[in-house]
Amino acid sequence: MNENFHSGHFCCEQCNKALSGQSYILKEEKPFCVACYDNCFANECAECNQKIGHDSKDLIFKSKHYHETCFEARYTCSMCKASLADKAFGNWDGQLCCLQCYEKNLAKNCQACGELIKPGMKRLGFQGKEWHDKCFRCKVCDEHIGGGIFVPKEDNIYCSSCYEETFGTKCAGCGKIISTGGLQYKNEPWHRECFGCAECGKSLYNTRFTVRDDKRLCADCFGERYARKCSECKQPIVGQGGTKYVCFEQRNWHNKCFNCKRCQVSLVNECFVTEEDIICPNCAQG
Repeated sequence: MNENFHSGHFCCEQCNKALSGQSYILKEEKPFCVACYDNCFANECAECNQKIGHDSKDLIFKSKHYHETCFEARYTCSMCKASLADKAFGNWDGQLCCLQCYEKNLAKNCQACGELIKPGMKRLGFQGKEWHDKCFRCKVCDEHIGGGIFVPKEDNIYCSSCYEETFGTKCAGCGKIISTGGLQYKNEPWHRECFGCAECGKSLYNTRFTVRDDKRLCADCFGERYARKCSECKQPIVGQGGTKYVCFEQRNWHNKCFNCKRCQVSLVNECFVTEEDIICPNCAQG
């Protein structure tokens, strides 16, 4: 330890026994005689409950320590029955298996490259199929997906953006993917905001509209451009809400507007007289 001692002063840290000419073991740069080292630091075998001395192999499995011979007696490959001491092995479905038996009987081939997925390799599994981590890539853009979001389809996997672009429903108006909501019109999909009036562009979702010359029109635009106009109030006469109107001599009125010009009594389903204006019989006699 790059230090000098009298022969009687180089002693065991635990029992103070002189170590000159004796075997000793350093622990954290402190010397211990063999007996004290085994007594203080040796692990206890989980099988035989005896100390695992400094001159014995200390095998660790599931945080427990074993003599080599005890480990060989307790743990063997479930397939070939060979001892697992000093061998690579793993636990598959509760059964211990050596590396050779695993590769021969249990290992799966990567769905992408077809090569064997060996123990210790990072892998990803989905619905009984497995991939090397490096091979778990989008079918379209070839970007590495790893533990990210993906969508499976048949034997391929896609990142979410490529899946939407390849298989997603596209709006008949703007041509972009409809990810949420939307509506169907004449067997075509639309974004709600794209399904609009041909004149003003206002969305017609969940709203009554009229089709004229293959154009969708909201009530306001239809009334402004095509509807009859009331001779009294000059407003469009549209059919929404069961609107009723009167037609006479190429003129039109809302029912509520078809009144005697003088006394304002309603003339709907009543007799009337035409002079310069339409009036009721009483006003005509007066």
